[in-house]
Amino acid sequence: QTHQVSPFHPNLLGALSSALHAEMAELPRTTMWEAVHSMNWLRLCRLTYQDREGKTRLWEAVVRTTRAIPSGSERSEADAVAVLAVLHSAKQPPRLLLVRQFRPPMGCETIELPAGLIDPGEMPVQAAARELHEETGYVVSESALRTAHVSQPVCLSPGMTNECVRLVQLDIDADAPENVRPQQQLEESEDISVITVPVDDLPRELERQAATGAIVFGALYTLQMGMALGQQRHLASGEAWRDWLSVSSASAAFVAGVAVGSVFTTALARARL
Repeated sequence: QTHQVSPFHPNLLGALSSALHAEMAELPRTTMWEAVHSMNWLRLCRLTYQDREGKTRLWEAVVRTTRAIPSGSERSEADAVAVLAVLHSAKQPPRLLLVRQFRPPMGCETIELPAGLIDPGEMPVQAAARELHEETGYVVSESALRTAHVSQPVCLSPGMTNECVRLVQLDIDADAPENVRPQQQLEESEDISVITVPVDDLPRELERQAATGAIVFGALYTLQMGMALGQQRHLASGEAWRDWLSVSSASAAFVAGVAVGSVFTTALARARL
């Protein structure tokens, strides 16, 4: 009978464990949130946090009034969803659904994914289907909802707010009767134009939209860069880009890219069908 012997002395293992616990204890953490001013949708807060040296410091942040003020460093849950919707049709290549709308803080129109807040008691996929129908008119089938990909909560502007979203990838049957002539269900204050763009044409479309004065949602540029990295990798390995690129791989690249842009190529490769 043989026994596996650890190459480390027990005292050394204990020292390493103690050092690890000490390091974890010194990680920066937020200790308190204090509301300074509230409006209809946003709340200005003063944060107290401890840095890696244990020094107490202050920060300013904005949170949505639709969520409770955090008590400390608890992980943020998603406030909203952003929808990467892919249209499938027997008559056309796969297309992405984008929206163009005026955003007052930007002072101009923006190019974004359909998105919106998650209502109380609503699952992310339900919110995604609802927002997609309201903003674009397209209807998601029950089977597409069951196969939807939902990301972990990802941050958008972590230096200013704790707002997080879940990215939801949905496949849409553009040939379904209810999607032949989609009708938007917009609120009175909304003015949203729908853009459909073939997956391969995304880089050119984003440049065209930017040339008109619109500002493009950063995650769409991240998707574009991920697609380019995937193309370079697979061309270098002798594989044809068009044979390799699938809508599913593009969707996975988007989700991976927003969360951790540096691992785009790996995410694209793993999503290959």
